Amino acid sequence: MLDDADLTYVCAACRHQFEAAEQPCQCPKCRAVGKDRDFPTAEAAEIARQNDLFRLGLVEGMPAGIKGHARMTAGIANRGPVFQSLCLVAVATFSDFTEDNDPYGDHSFAVLTVSGVSIYFKIDLYDETGTFGSEEPANPDRTTRALTILLSSEY
Repeated sequence: MLDDADLTYVCAACRHQFEAAEQPCQCPKCRAVGKDRDFPTAEAAEIARQNDLFRLGLVEGMPAGIKGHARMTAGIANRGPVFQSLCLVAVATFSDFTEDNDPYGDHSFAVLTVSGVSIYFKIDLYDETGTFGSEEPANPDRTTRALTILLSSEY
Protein backbone atom coordinates (compact mmCIF):
# COMPACT_ATOMS: atom_id res chain seq x y z
CA MET A 1 0.00 0.00 0.00
CA LEU A 2 1.22 3.49 -0.85
CA ASP A 3 1.89 6.13 1.78
CA ASP A 4 0.10 9.45 1.35
CA ALA A 5 3.44 10.96 0.29
CA ASP A 6 3.51 8.56 -2.65
CA LEU A 7 0.08 9.53 -4.04
CA THR A 8 -0.25 11.33 -7.32
CA TYR A 9 -3.20 13.70 -7.68
CA VAL A 10 -4.81 15.15 -10.81
CA CYS A 11 -6.19 18.68 -11.16
CA ALA A 12 -9.72 18.52 -12.56
CA ALA A 13 -9.25 21.93 -14.18
CA CYS A 14 -6.00 21.47 -16.14
CA ARG A 15 -5.32 17.68 -15.76
CA HIS A 16 -1.86 18.41 -14.30
CA GLN A 17 -0.56 15.45 -12.25
CA PHE A 18 1.47 16.10 -9.13
CA GLU A 19 2.55 14.36 -5.94
CA ALA A 20 1.42 15.66 -2.57
CA ALA A 21 1.85 14.53 1.02
CA GLU A 22 -1.86 15.17 1.73
CA GLN A 23 -5.07 15.80 -0.18
CA PRO A 24 -4.48 19.07 -2.08
CA CYS A 25 -6.90 21.96 -2.37
CA GLN A 26 -4.94 23.94 -4.98
CA CYS A 27 -3.17 23.01 -8.21
CA PRO A 28 0.51 24.04 -8.25
CA LYS A 29 0.36 24.61 -12.02
CA CYS A 30 -2.88 26.47 -12.82
CA ARG A 31 -3.59 27.56 -9.22
CA ALA A 32 -7.19 26.27 -9.39
CA VAL A 33 -8.73 25.92 -5.95
CA GLY A 34 -11.28 23.26 -5.04
CA LYS A 35 -12.50 20.48 -2.80
CA ASP A 36 -11.15 16.94 -2.54
CA ARG A 37 -13.08 15.76 -5.60
CA ASP A 38 -11.43 18.50 -7.69
CA PHE A 39 -8.08 16.80 -7.02
CA PRO A 40 -8.66 13.04 -7.21
CA THR A 41 -5.82 10.60 -7.04
CA ALA A 42 -4.48 9.54 -10.43
CA GLU A 43 -5.95 6.08 -9.75
CA ALA A 44 -9.45 7.46 -9.04
CA ALA A 45 -9.26 9.65 -12.16
CA GLU A 46 -8.28 6.63 -14.29
CA ILE A 47 -11.08 4.50 -12.80
CA ALA A 48 -13.56 7.32 -13.54
CA ARG A 49 -12.32 7.50 -17.14
CA GLN A 50 -12.68 3.73 -17.57
CA ASN A 51 -16.11 3.71 -15.90
CA ASP A 52 -17.26 6.42 -18.33
CA LEU A 53 -15.97 4.39 -21.28
CA PHE A 54 -17.68 1.27 -19.95
CA ARG A 55 -21.05 2.98 -19.46
CA LEU A 56 -20.97 4.59 -22.91
CA GLY A 57 -19.83 1.27 -24.39
CA LEU A 58 -23.10 -0.31 -23.27
CA VAL A 59 -24.90 1.61 -26.02
CA GLU A 60 -22.13 2.44 -28.50
CA GLY A 61 -20.07 -0.75 -28.42
CA MET A 62 -17.53 -1.67 -25.78
CA PRO A 63 -14.05 -0.18 -26.23
CA ALA A 64 -11.18 -2.61 -26.56
CA GLY A 65 -9.78 -3.67 -23.21
CA ILE A 66 -12.82 -2.75 -21.09
CA LYS A 67 -14.69 -5.77 -19.70
CA GLY A 68 -17.95 -6.02 -17.83
CA HIS A 69 -21.68 -6.57 -17.82
CA ALA A 70 -24.85 -4.73 -16.82
CA ARG A 71 -27.84 -5.93 -14.82
CA MET A 72 -31.20 -4.35 -14.10
CA THR A 73 -33.20 -5.17 -11.00
CA ALA A 74 -36.74 -6.55 -11.02
CA GLY A 75 -38.10 -3.07 -10.28
CA ILE A 76 -36.55 -1.71 -13.48
CA ALA A 77 -37.51 -4.79 -15.52
CA ASN A 78 -41.13 -4.68 -14.32
CA ARG A 79 -41.55 -1.22 -15.85
CA GLY A 80 -41.13 -2.67 -19.33
CA PRO A 81 -38.66 -2.61 -22.22
CA VAL A 82 -39.13 1.07 -23.11
CA PHE A 83 -38.29 2.15 -19.56
CA GLN A 84 -35.34 -0.27 -19.50
CA SER A 85 -33.99 1.24 -22.72
CA LEU A 86 -34.44 4.77 -21.41
CA CYS A 87 -32.57 3.82 -18.23
CA LEU A 88 -29.71 2.26 -20.15
CA VAL A 89 -29.27 5.31 -22.37
CA ALA A 90 -29.56 7.68 -19.39
CA VAL A 91 -26.91 5.75 -17.45
CA ALA A 92 -24.62 5.43 -20.48
CA THR A 93 -24.68 9.16 -21.22
CA PHE A 94 -24.81 10.51 -17.65
CA SER A 95 -22.16 13.14 -16.91
CA ASP A 96 -23.54 15.34 -14.12
CA PHE A 97 -21.39 13.92 -11.34
CA THR A 98 -21.38 15.83 -8.05
CA GLU A 99 -20.29 15.24 -4.46
CA ASP A 100 -23.83 14.10 -3.69
CA ASN A 101 -24.17 11.47 -6.42
CA ASP A 102 -20.53 10.46 -6.87
CA PRO A 103 -18.99 10.58 -3.40
CA TYR A 104 -15.69 8.92 -4.36
CA GLY A 105 -15.14 10.81 -7.62
CA ASP A 106 -14.68 7.58 -9.59
CA HIS A 107 -17.99 7.73 -11.49
CA SER A 108 -19.08 4.40 -10.00
CA PHE A 109 -22.39 5.61 -8.58
CA ALA A 110 -25.04 8.17 -9.40
CA VAL A 111 -28.65 9.06 -8.78
CA LEU A 112 -30.66 10.24 -11.76
CA THR A 113 -34.25 10.61 -12.89
CA VAL A 114 -35.72 8.76 -15.87
CA SER A 115 -39.30 9.55 -16.90
CA GLY A 116 -39.93 11.03 -13.47
CA VAL A 117 -38.60 7.94 -11.66
CA SER A 118 -35.52 8.10 -9.42
CA ILE A 119 -32.95 5.43 -10.27
CA TYR A 120 -29.43 4.56 -9.13
CA PHE A 121 -26.56 2.98 -10.94
CA LYS A 122 -23.60 1.34 -9.27
CA ILE A 123 -20.43 -0.06 -10.82
CA ASP A 124 -18.50 -2.64 -8.82
CA LEU A 125 -14.95 -3.56 -9.79
CA TYR A 126 -14.11 -7.26 -9.65
CA ASP A 127 -11.10 -9.35 -10.55
CA GLU A 128 -10.81 -11.11 -13.90
CA THR A 129 -13.06 -13.96 -12.75
CA GLY A 130 -15.75 -11.71 -11.28
CA THR A 131 -15.34 -13.43 -7.91
CA PHE A 132 -13.39 -10.99 -5.74
CA GLY A 133 -12.74 -7.27 -5.70
CA SER A 134 -10.08 -6.18 -8.17
CA GLU A 135 -6.61 -5.87 -6.65
CA GLU A 136 -5.73 -3.37 -9.39
CA PRO A 137 -8.98 -1.48 -10.14
CA ALA A 138 -7.28 1.00 -12.48
CA ASN A 139 -5.84 -1.84 -14.59
CA PRO A 140 -8.48 -2.89 -17.17
CA ASP A 141 -6.67 -6.19 -17.77
CA ARG A 142 -7.20 -7.12 -14.11
CA THR A 143 -10.70 -5.66 -13.69
CA THR A 144 -14.22 -6.72 -14.68
CA ARG A 145 -16.97 -4.16 -14.19
CA ALA A 146 -20.43 -5.09 -12.93
CA LEU A 147 -23.06 -2.38 -13.41
CA THR A 148 -26.38 -2.56 -11.58
CA ILE A 149 -29.28 -0.27 -12.44
CA LEU A 150 -32.01 -0.12 -9.80
CA LEU A 151 -34.92 1.94 -8.59
CA SER A 152 -33.93 4.15 -5.67
CA SER A 153 -36.79 2.51 -3.74
CA GLU A 154 -35.01 -0.87 -4.13
CA TYR A 155 -31.88 0.28 -2.33
